[in-house]
Amino acid sequence: MSAEQRRVMLAMEACNDAAVATLRPGARCQDVNEAALDALKAADLGDAIRHRIGHGMGLEGHEAPWLAPGDMTEVASGMVFSNEPGVYRPGRDGYRTINTMLVHQTEVEIPSRFLADNPIDQRVIAL
Repeated sequence: MSAEQRRVMLAMEACNDAAVATLRPGARCQDVNEAALDALKAADLGDAIRHRIGHGMGLEGHEAPWLAPGDMTEVASGMVFSNEPGVYRPGRDGYRTINTMLVHQTEVEIPSRFLADNPIDQRVIAL
């Protein structure tokens, strides 16, 4: 893994962590999105953002509420969301990770284990 790949992956990890830290009952969905994407912007990757941080998950898989600008839905215990940090630099490279987040009254549970079980240095796939 190159130093640049590591830098991007660390920024995506910070993005993921910001979403988890902000996703609490009473928080607005747009504010979770903003907090998460601010981590990518702080790493000078704002131009590489192509989508919202996540969406509700249920019967349809991709459904409201959206962790996106303009979604004023208040997060409640029992909601399930995706957390999808992505960095896309056309003609250069692209990165994406995905976690599932289950909202509880006092915590966010992450049932998906890939990111927790695989250090950053093992996550880059070169084609």
